[in-house]
Amino acid sequence: MKKYRSLVSTALGSAWACLLSANPTAAQIVPDATLPVNSIATPQGSTISIEGGTTKGGNLFHSFWEFSLPTGTEAYFHNTVDIQNIFTRVTGSSVSHIDGSIKANGVANLFLINPNGIIFGPNARLNVGGSFVASTASSIRFTDGIEFSASNPNTSPLLTINVPIGLQFGSNPGQITVNGPGHNLRTDPKTEAFIRDNRPVGLQVLDRTLALVGGEITLAGGNLTANTGRIELGSVAGDSSVTLIPIDPGFKLSYENVQNFQDIRLIGAASLDAVGSRGGDIRVRGRRVTLSDGSVIAANTLGSRSGGNLVVNASETVELIGTSADGKIRTGLFADTYSTGQGGNLTINTRTLLVRSGAAISASTYGAGKAGNLTVNASDLVQLIGGLDIAYLLARANPGSTGDAADLTINTATLLVQDGGQVGAGTFGSGRGGNLTVNASEQVQVSGISARPGFPSAIGPRAAPGSTGDAGNLTINTGTLIVRDRARVGARGLGEGNAGIVTINARSILLDNQGFISTDSQSLKADPNREQATIVLRSGNLILRQNSRLSTNAEGKNAIGGNININTDVIVASGDSDISANSKNFRGGQVRINSQGIFGSVPQMAPTSGSDITATGGTPELSGVVEIDTPAVNPNPGLHLVSLRLFDDSSLVVFSCYRRGSDRTQFLVTGRGGLPPTPYDELSSRYDLVSVRSRSAATPVQSVRKNSTSELSPELVEASAWTIASDGKVILTANPSNLMSGNSISASTCQATE
Repeated sequence: MKKYRSLVSTALGSAWACLLSANPTAAQIVPDATLPVNSIATPQGSTISIEGGTTKGGNLFHSFWEFSLPTGTEAYFHNTVDIQNIFTRVTGSSVSHIDGSIKANGVANLFLINPNGIIFGPNARLNVGGSFVASTASSIRFTDGIEFSASNPNTSPLLTINVPIGLQFGSNPGQITVNGPGHNLRTDPKTEAFIRDNRPVGLQVLDRTLALVGGEITLAGGNLTANTGRIELGSVAGDSSVTLIPIDPGFKLSYENVQNFQDIRLIGAASLDAVGSRGGDIRVRGRRVTLSDGSVIAANTLGSRSGGNLVVNASETVELIGTSADGKIRTGLFADTYSTGQGGNLTINTRTLLVRSGAAISASTYGAGKAGNLTVNASDLVQLIGGLDIAYLLARANPGSTGDAADLTINTATLLVQDGGQVGAGTFGSGRGGNLTVNASEQVQVSGISARPGFPSAIGPRAAPGSTGDAGNLTINTGTLIVRDRARVGARGLGEGNAGIVTINARSILLDNQGFISTDSQSLKADPNREQATIVLRSGNLILRQNSRLSTNAEGKNAIGGNININTDVIVASGDSDISANSKNFRGGQVRINSQGIFGSVPQMAPTSGSDITATGGTPELSGVVEIDTPAVNPNPGLHLVSLRLFDDSSLVVFSCYRRGSDRTQFLVTGRGGLPPTPYDELSSRYDLVSVRSRSAATPVQSVRKNSTSELSPELVEASAWTIASDGKVILTANPSNLMSGNSISASTCQATE
């Protein structure tokens, strides 16, 4: 009987092959003769009925020499309703081209493996009640060790009733391609929420798993949909094994036995969509994962149940580039919630993450549900480049929402935010903004603005205009922090809520060319029990140049200036670069500085054209407090009583005026001249420097409390003359007119000589 069926199947296959050669538009489904009960494919108009096959328990096995579906055709698997899994292999040498629909009865899971490759056309559709797994694996492995192999089919294979546990790949797995017209998504112009009423579903399963696992994977305008289900994309190199783990319902994939991966690309406005009343899960695993042309991966929730999670793992790079052709849809990864359910988490694990030219990554809420958390683990680099449009990495509570925003965490070596890049966790509604944490072992650099519409690069949470919730907090732990060229770091409160707390721990901090660190607020309430906006800096050095700012300023009827706490070795400021905790209309804040030395920055009662430290209020009576703590320096221990035996000390000075250039002379003093070995040592030289007078002295500020015995120095000026006072002290001065009585030598004493 088996021999008869085999002969019939072979005859039908030969006849079907002849039919295909005469009519190339017909479906190319050709059974082979490798099973105990072979598959039978019968054309019935545009439908090819697939019957036969070998049944073992709840498993049904089919084997084909070729399996392709032209446009407008349907492959219909006539399985009984008690079948749980349908396993279909392609044993020939041809790629499967599928541009029709595939149908199965009941809730059976359908597996299709073809090591040569699989191409889904824009008209490919699924009509299956269970999960669908398409793979270029060479075989499917089962719990009892049996393999259902496409590359090494046996004439009398051992088949099993057990569940599948893995996909085994040969040395050169074929590619998987999904072609399509693009997602046709639109966004609400106010909230940027997706409008998906015209989105093609493409390949779709309901509440089950849709998995594509093979060599390189490309979605060229193709769409994958799993409403409240699960989407798995995996691209692996040769001689590897992917584990299938049964879940309820469907399968999830594990790659612990994979050493090397290949690339995944989404181009031409392709999409992965696991949106539903409960957001589905999406897992993407490859070497380089690239999205461009407005392509989108979204795991959003529309109902009251918690959303699923979106995870992208790439051994080398995750790169998101640009927008759709019309510029209306950002290329991006999204795990948002639109209703009362909590949003899912979005996690990226890679070496390098690149987001540029309008692309976006977001875990946000548009409703009452709390947004999910957004975590980026990039061992080498995270880089956001705006260019013509902003590029953002964002956990935002959007306009009209009442739910709290998500937390955003970035773990990397280097974070670069350039030309309008945005890294934020904010609120546009009544919910609280999320917290943003950056751990960058080497460097954080924020610089420049976007070309259109001129947004500055920025890192920090934000309470937007019209919002009532507080902004979240910002924490940056890094080696070097650089903020330059109009870029901003901080937590902004532009609504009724608090601006949040900014904490920065770095070996070095540089603000240059209008670089800002700020928690500026516009409408903080005058509530003593309400936590004020605060900046806490701990750094080896803090340098401010060219109109840069470190500020917790406030503006509004009851807006209180925030607090600034700085603990650093050295502060250097120049070019009208200010440290301020001012309030335009109400009470000034507090500035507390603990530093070994402050150069160029002067406490003032009001802002000036210089580099100031201020805590002004709406009126002088409402001024805040500036408190500066620098080490006490007592010069007296370095003094000793000189001998009364006088001698002509002019012999100790080389008095030589000589010509440099045309008519310039110099006054030279060589050697250390009494300075200590380091700024932290006491004076201990034989020739002790006792006093230095500069052109001007610091004007005391009424609101300043000094905790040291030394004055803050204004801008340092090079000495041009010296004298010996009547008490024997050596005095250097920048202004010869201030010389005390006694012998002196100044640069003006010298005359140019030929």
